[in-house]
Parts: sequence; structure tokens; C-alpha cells
Amino acid sequence: MGSKNSKVSKKSNSKKLFRIVIATFLIVSSVTLGMLASTIVKTIDVLNKPNPNGNKVGETEQQSFMGGIFDAMTPMSEPVTLLFLGSDVGYTSKGKKDESIPTRSDSMILTRIDPIEKKVTALSIPRDTRVTIPEKNETDKINAAFAYGGEKLARKTVANFTGVPIQHYVILKVDGLVNIIDALGGIDIFIDKDMNYKDWTAKLFINLPKGQHHLNGRMAHQYLRFRHDELGDIGRVQRQQKFVDALTRKLLNPAIMLKLPELVEIAQKNVISDFSNGELLKIANFLRKLKRTDIKMLMLPGRFATIDGGSYWVSEDYQIKDAVKGLFPDSQLNIPDPNATQSPDPLPNKDLSLDEKRNIKLTVLNGTNESGLGAKAARLLRDQGWVVWTVEQADNTDTKITQVILQTGKNKAVPFLKNELGLKNLDVLHSSTGDISTDYTVIVGKDFLNHLNEKQGNTPSNEPKKTN
Repeated sequence: MGSKNSKVSKKSNSKKLFRIVIATFLIVSSVTLGMLASTIVKTIDVLNKPNPNGNKVGETEQQSFMGGIFDAMTPMSEPVTLLFLGSDVGYTSKGKKDESIPTRSDSMILTRIDPIEKKVTALSIPRDTRVTIPEKNETDKINAAFAYGGEKLARKTVANFTGVPIQHYVILKVDGLVNIIDALGGIDIFIDKDMNYKDWTAKLFINLPKGQHHLNGRMAHQYLRFRHDELGDIGRVQRQQKFVDALTRKLLNPAIMLKLPELVEIAQKNVISDFSNGELLKIANFLRKLKRTDIKMLMLPGRFATIDGGSYWVSEDYQIKDAVKGLFPDSQLNIPDPNATQSPDPLPNKDLSLDEKRNIKLTVLNGTNESGLGAKAARLLRDQGWVVWTVEQADNTDTKITQVILQTGKNKAVPFLKNELGLKNLDVLHSSTGDISTDYTVIVGKDFLNHLNEKQGNTPSNEPKKTN
């Protein structure tokens, strides 16, 4: 009997090793799905090499781990929709942490993993989004649902709001992120503005100056919690996505695999989910095969509004439907109203009309050190009838391939932008990290500079000026 229990324990431990790969992804954000899951393959190599103490993992443990890998080969056959929730901290009247105190959710990401279409889609929902809370029968900020009724009411609220049936949930306790970042040895990230804020009630103290930083867990928590500028929670959602990119690069370092046992322990204490081990293994096997282009993540579009003295993020019905339509095909919002007059979809145009271009707002950023390159791109686009609202310098001045960020998820204009910029390729990113006040953010790169030089018969300057 003891031998049988031992085998069960070892098998459980091997599956826990897999769980951390997926759990860590769920902690971060849906955009990193394929990348993080691919680390499973690298883990095998680590297990077969000596650790820093010169010892290899025992043969029995390796066999158990390999058994888990074979289990993971079971294909994922049906789409799965989950709601990721980041929990806030509850405090007593004396200022002590108390996890039993109901709190509002701090992050909310609706995610669909689809093995049939071979893609992952995700919708970030700002915490201040104005919705009707079921059972309470009143409007409130969407993050209040978690405080009123835990994950059950949070799921019901999001499902009613988006029309999307949600099968599973994942909750990350606030200390989980801090401990994970510390275990990883910190994260490198560029902070684009000074962040200063004090909240004695919530025990939140933020002091991060603008510039390049190596963030430990406490600093990362400050970076992700900051929302006290002109963009509020919307700017925070954008920073979360930038943080995801930095964390992904860290996690893909093979050396991180040696820290998996510590990460497993952290996840066990800080991650709550209703996924079974078998479900996670199937998801892991699917995710490791994904490419960046298979992942699409957007933020719910909307506008700031003050209603009855409260500050909200308000999304109109058409904005919700447009956002959900391209991400979640099983949404009830996709079912046509039988009483409404249906008009056939228009035939695709060979070109965009001038009126269509005038209804598309662009932000143009110079992603190089070449002086005035952004202004040249903006002038070229304006001459073709596009509306360019903003021209600025990008934080990254080493952009090689011109990038187009689709804040609203609509990609109709992408091929026309590519042609009119004279480029063969564009790096298209479905993300909310661009300028949310416009429809597309165009970050011109060195390929656009080369195109202009070839067109004019010039060669690029060896010492470009570093002015805007």
C-alpha cells in the first residue's frame, strides 16, 4: 500500500511541475500562452543535465516526469473559455491583511483557447467598466462583482455583459505576483513616466521614477497597480501588457527551469483554479505549438465618464459587440436579432474610399533615431487622405520592421497602410498598448527609412541625429 501511495505522490508531483508552466501564464496574461507553454520542452533538457550541485534528477523522478509528458500528448479537442481574476488585498480596521475580507478584483481577462481554429483570443476588461451586476440589480464597476459574490458572481457578470459562456476561472492572490517576480530574480522594464502615489488605507506606496529599471517583486507590484494619471485604469491595462512582454522574455530563459520547484510552491499558495491536472496538460500540449500570430488580445473599447459622481469606463453596445465578435464566436451577441432588418454584407472594396480614411484616426510614432522620420510618414499618409492625430517619438528607437498596433482589433486598413507607406511587410500587433485615443498606432521603423532612401537614391546616414 505504501509503494502505491508513493507512486501516486510522485505522479502528482510531476503534474504539479507542468501546472506551474500554465499557472504562471495564467498569472501573467493570455498573450503569453504559446510562449510560456513551450518551456515544457526545455524543462526536459534541464532534467537530464546536472544541476548547479552536480547532481542529476533521479531516474524514478525522470520516468515519472516523462509519464506526465506522454499524458500531455492527449490532444485538446474542444475550445475552452476562462476568466482570469487578480484579487486585491483586504485589510482589517487595524491595518492588517485579512484574506477573508471581500475585495474587488484588480484585473480581469476573458480568454478563449481554441484548438480547432488553432488560436488564442483574450479581452482585457478595465476594472472601472460600468455594468449591471446580476442579483444586485444595479449598475456598478465590474470589479465589484468579485467583492459581492466571489468568482461565481464575477463570472456571471462578465458572461451577461459579453454574452460569452465561461467554463473555468483562475484567481491570483496579490502576493503571488510579488513572490514569483522575486523568485525569478526580477524583471527589466522601461518606465515611461514618474509614478508617485500613497494610500495609507490600502497600504499602497508607489515611488518609481521614469527610466530603465530592474524591478523586484515589490516594485513590479507598484508598477502594475499604479493608475493615478490621466488614463487611470486604462493606462494600467497598457502597462500590464508591456509587463507581460518583459516577463515572457525572462521565463523563456532555460536557466529559469531550475527554479520551477520554488515556483510550484508559490503557485500552490497563491493560485486558485477549477482546472483539473488533465485539462492543464492538454492545454499545455496545445499551447506549446502556437506562434505569436496565433494570439490576439484586445482591451474593451470605450470612454471615460462621470456618472452620479462616480468615474467609469463606459462601452456602448456596438463597441462591446464589435470587440466580442472577433474574439468569441460563441457569444450570444453574435446571434442576429430575428426582428431586426438584416442587410447583406457589402462586397469588399479594392480600395478605401476617402470618407472611410477620414473615419480612421492614426497615431504615428518614430521608432528610429532618424530625425523627422515620423513626420515624413505622417505627411505621406495625410497626402493620401488619412487622418493623423498625433506624431511623436517612440520609446524604442531600434524598430526594424514598421509596426501597426490595432487598438480596436479591426484590421481592414492594414494592407492599405502597408501599400501607401511603400512597405513589403508590417509587424501587426493586436494589443491595447498603442494610443487608445486613435484606431491604429503606426510605429515606423528602419525599413521605412530604407524605402525613402531607395526612392530618393540616397544612403542612410551613419550617424543619425537623435532628435524628434
